[in-house]
Amino acid sequence: MPMLRLPPATLGRTLAVQQQVQSRLRGGGEHSAEVLLEVDSKRLQMALLTMGQIIVRLNWDGQRLIEERSAWAPAALSVDRILSDLQFALWPLTAVQAALSLPWAAEGTSTERLLRYGIRPVMYLRTLSAEIIEIDNVLQGYTLTIRTLSELAPT
Repeated sequence: MPMLRLPPATLGRTLAVQQQVQSRLRGGGEHSAEVLLEVDSKRLQMALLTMGQIIVRLNWDGQRLIEERSAWAPAALSVDRILSDLQFALWPLTAVQAALSLPWAAEGTSTERLLRYGIRPVMYLRTLSAEIIEIDNVLQGYTLTIRTLSELAPT
């Protein structure tokens, strides 16, 4: 799976949101977390919380990824994967496409996206409503439902 590391400026706008992310693993296991996400032209900042406690903080300036993990953050939690999935879901499709190298390719519409390895589909994205996005990572065996709860005032 490619790991997107798109510069924050390529989002093309500022963003400050509170989201609920529910993950479901094939074969069992379901987790829910709250995400506070802020993006401007210079940086992306994110905090991942469970039960009101911050388990991961992430800062990305387009060149350097800084991660702060709590002692009780699960070892399997991949900050690189979180950043990549967020960018696949929220960044313009043209920015995602420009970051991929063959045989990886992305295509889509305003409500659906597909990531392919050659002709093999590996990840689907569906916009279910203005507030809900679903990502199905077929290759790695999980589904994310991202629900925007509120827009926040940028700091």
